Amino acid sequence: MEAVTGTEIQIRPAEEADHVAICRLLAQADELHIGWHPEYFRLPEDGQHRTLPFLRQWIAHEQSDILLAIDEAGLVGLAMVFIEQPLAFPIIRPEARWVTVDNLVVDASRRQQGIGSQLLQAVHAWARERGVGELRLKVYERNEEARQFYDAQGFTPLSHELRRKVE
Repeated sequence: MEAVTGTEIQIRPAEEADHVAICRLLAQADELHIGWHPEYFRLPEDGQHRTLPFLRQWIAHEQSDILLAIDEAGLVGLAMVFIEQPLAFPIIRPEARWVTVDNLVVDASRRQQGIGSQLLQAVHAWARERGVGELRLKVYERNEEARQFYDAQGFTPLSHELRRKVE
């Protein structure tokens, strides 16, 4: 993918050398998730939010990537994306596939400055380059800021994921 530039922001694929900065930024999202759902999420015991082998998997695989938003100060946002294709099932079209936005994080000090929109533009370009015509993502109900952002970006509900405790 070619680097995409916006107002003082460059979007480019991640490299191994970005590992520490990526972990620092993902820690912001991880803290929110842990606060909202401690029954699912926890801080890593070693303090490393994503390991280098984990990062290598994402950036080496042709079906996934981590796109970074960089400015003069360094990493200010990222989008982790992968192509998803459902398992063969008689009623599912065999050509059905989409790009899942697994994480989209903008540094808390840089939100509301268009960086998330620039990252999504880069995700659209990444999907188009791979012949994929749809983006999907999940947003926790409690993440009102993200829900409003994705609504403004043209995302619409596809389904509602529900849960119930077994007692």
